[in-house]
Amino acid sequence: MLSSLNFLAALVICACLASADIVGVRADAETPSEVAVSRLCPDLKSGQIPSFGEEMRMCWFGHLNSTWTFLNHGSYGAPPLSVILGQEEIQRRARSNPDVWFRERDGLDGHVNATLDAVSSYLDPSGSNQLRDSLFLVEDASSGINAVLRSFPFEKGSRVLTTSLYYPMVKNTLNFLEEHRGIVTDVVQLSFPTTEDAIIEAVSRHLAVSRHLAVSERNEIVYTDSGKAGSKESPPPYAMAVLDHITSFPAVLMPVFSLVPLLRSHGVGRVLIDGAHTIGQLEPSVVASSMRLSDWYVANVHKWLNGAWSAAVLFASETGQASLHPAVISNFFRQTLAAEFRYVGTRDYAPIASVAVAVQTRLAAGDSAWRGYSSDICDKMESHLRAHWSISDPRPKLQAPSLRMVGPLPFPFECGGDPSFVMEALRRRNVVAVIQAVGTQPSAQVWLRLSCQPYNVLEDAEVTSRAYDEVVGACTATPIHAIEQREDESTKDFCERFYKLIGSHDVVGKAAGKTLGDDDKFIQIVRALQDGLHQAFARFLNGSENWSDVDTAFDKEISEEAISKL
Repeated sequence: MLSSLNFLAALVICACLASADIVGVRADAETPSEVAVSRLCPDLKSGQIPSFGEEMRMCWFGHLNSTWTFLNHGSYGAPPLSVILGQEEIQRRARSNPDVWFRERDGLDGHVNATLDAVSSYLDPSGSNQLRDSLFLVEDASSGINAVLRSFPFEKGSRVLTTSLYYPMVKNTLNFLEEHRGIVTDVVQLSFPTTEDAIIEAVSRHLAVSRHLAVSERNEIVYTDSGKAGSKESPPPYAMAVLDHITSFPAVLMPVFSLVPLLRSHGVGRVLIDGAHTIGQLEPSVVASSMRLSDWYVANVHKWLNGAWSAAVLFASETGQASLHPAVISNFFRQTLAAEFRYVGTRDYAPIASVAVAVQTRLAAGDSAWRGYSSDICDKMESHLRAHWSISDPRPKLQAPSLRMVGPLPFPFECGGDPSFVMEALRRRNVVAVIQAVGTQPSAQVWLRLSCQPYNVLEDAEVTSRAYDEVVGACTATPIHAIEQREDESTKDFCERFYKLIGSHDVVGKAAGKTLGDDDKFIQIVRALQDGLHQAFARFLNGSENWSDVDTAFDKEISEEAISKL
């Protein structure tokens, strides 16, 4: 029998499937676009689920701006409308009687229990409920990892092992502990692209070498002649290892089932796994097994399980719970651990409380089908982009189902460009995608990370490739080939300034002496500038114009007077 709270979650789902209001189509739709969407969506009263792709985008994700292309779900996620409405209903109940919400069992406590039941059942549908008492709710992976690291009883000189693919937040937290607790972070350098064998070999080699490393009185890593266990000079074993299950960028599906036993065999005390990208993307049983493998495992719900912002799950084994406390200490400190995590102060708990709705929504659509479509459309988009850019390098190994790395991309490093400007310029063209450099010059490469969801279609990749070509082509059409033959700083200076110009809305706005709020107007201005500047630059390269003339032309083109005429 469903509990009252589970029944509430089910009612929200039923409402989502039965009401045109829930899918973002008002009953009194008046505009042509609203009428078109209303006609296209399935008869929700029949309980039909929208087809994956364009129909899913319009019916369950209709709140996403329809003029934009979204290929960056992995950063922030996107809840379907059923989750948004479930969250709003919970907020309404909480606001209607705050004291009852925070104090009574059918308020916050009941919703947290329902959420933990739903997540536990999703990860282990057998009904064994073995994970239930080891799960705690936090706002996001950052909160969960901070809770683990900052409550662990590190001593001065305690060593923590991690890899160079760790997320910046993890690096920053470890740096904080280095400064305030005196720990020492040991980083295994990993390259990309990589393989499982390469990762295992790198970690194994590092563990072997570490037997000859010790921490000096100055808290520095030093080499010792003795590596025998128990010797006076023998370094202490690692107190903890922090691993990713799926790294952020570059995205790599890490071989945790091989790494964790390897670490344990070398005496690593505890293992914390950052699973920010796993729940909802990987097979639930794989996530559950990974949790049992670790001492702590943190996974966002608002990313791949499409929960509301912000909600995440923290798994802690029996030994992992011994020293664990939330990152924020509240009135319930040193009561039960469940009580400590359930309430960490007066705040909006609706995102956490609505996770049950996210789980129910996923199950209604079919979890395997949801994940299957996301992986399949990633296959198609990845193939399109590799063919479009004539990428001959082998496809990277260890790809996650719905997070794919495409590259290396054609990119004008010689032009003084930076991938961050490309991302900015793509956003000006209503395209959201993660494009970054891997490695450092002169061997750096630019890669694109695909994040795929049931609201994506192949056309999203086509739009993205065209926009990328347009942005990069602005700097490569004439300059790039000539720059390969030139080393003078003036040429590089021009192209760097030009690249920043086409990549930054703010630069153009500042040059014009005003803020440009119209993106279409911005694009017109940039394209007009490209034409004029290319012509001036081409004359310089042909020797018919000196640099000072080109520099003058540059300043003239971005003057307020010139822009006002566009």
